[in-house]
Amino acid sequence: MLPKLAWRNLWRNRRRTLITMASIIMAVFLSIALNSMQEGSWDRMLDNIISQYTGYGQLHADGYWEDKSINNVMQEWTLDSLPNVPDNLQGLVPRLESFSLLASDDKTLGGKVVGIDPAKENDLTGLQDKIIEGSYLTANDQALLVSSRLADNLMVGVDDTLILLGQGYHGVSAVGKYPIKGIVKYSSPDLDKTTLLLPLAEAQHLFGAYGQVTSHVLHLKQPRNHEQTVQELRSLLGNSVEVMTWEELMPDLVQAIQADKGGNYIMQFIIYLIIGFGIFSTILMMTAERTKEFGVLLAIGMKRWRLKWMVTMELIWLALLGVMVGVLVSLPLVLYLAANPIYPGGEMSAMFEEYGLEPVYVMSTDPAIFYNQVFLILAITALVLIYPILKLNRMKAVEAMRS
Repeated sequence: MLPKLAWRNLWRNRRRTLITMASIIMAVFLSIALNSMQEGSWDRMLDNIISQYTGYGQLHADGYWEDKSINNVMQEWTLDSLPNVPDNLQGLVPRLESFSLLASDDKTLGGKVVGIDPAKENDLTGLQDKIIEGSYLTANDQALLVSSRLADNLMVGVDDTLILLGQGYHGVSAVGKYPIKGIVKYSSPDLDKTTLLLPLAEAQHLFGAYGQVTSHVLHLKQPRNHEQTVQELRSLLGNSVEVMTWEELMPDLVQAIQADKGGNYIMQFIIYLIIGFGIFSTILMMTAERTKEFGVLLAIGMKRWRLKWMVTMELIWLALLGVMVGVLVSLPLVLYLAANPIYPGGEMSAMFEEYGLEPVYVMSTDPAIFYNQVFLILAITALVLIYPILKLNRMKAVEAMRS
């Protein structure tokens, strides 16, 4: 009986119910859209930077990350080099990184030279799939790959030649002349403007760092468990090397994510504060209008707890209807923009790239974004219910019927 009474009571004042529901629907829609776009954009950016290059964790010689000097290198390791292999660690991907002047016939620019093991690098980052011209490297090549924007800036293409001039291990001169075997396209603008790739053996020869690397990227079976794997490696290896998570490698990015999410939380707080007052005004008017009705029900013997439960169900019906319709309205938009990201052009695109971000708006379909709205609305409803429950606790049947 009580659920039926609650449902009928909800529609006794149809206009008020619809207005309150509309406000909940709008709040849920805006909250889902904001959260989905924010989470989708950050996930896309993290995928571009972490999955395509940085990795979820790295090993370096102790102190390397502070100055990134090629003099602070370590021996190239394999899994067999470790005293014990964590279950989540699939492999170690070696790299030798340094900076060099890159010269073509008409241009000279600075760039990041990265020596890679082609097979291991491809297993980790899918680098071969990013080749847009030419072909991929093999371990014995004396050739290089150039990122697409760097190639454009140097005005070079496949089969052209680049001259590299830099400083190698312990001050040796690092000079080389290499043909371009392929052009690679990175989604991250920063990587795409500066990166040049050589086979690891050739990079070690160029910089005079034979058998040495600047980093080992952790190839993980379960990237989400990267922190636990890093802790296990720290315990195994002690202070001989530094083992870092991506959060420690890129603290500026972590701070940017936290700041952006903080702004979003403030916006959601304002939205739901307004909705909270809307629901509260509804329950306030409902309680005031039905004081005599409540008094009569108490007078004819209705238990006080049943009356409280009926009012509670009325608000739960209202909240759930608003949330469900809000989710259903927002779902098509989220699914569409997740499959069809928006690529802004002009000044907006330039602004994204200025901060090293891919210019794209994409939605996340993480289920948590949707069911969190249910919890938030129900929490607001539970808070608002304090008023009618206290009112019913203190209500006296005779006084209520005279009101």
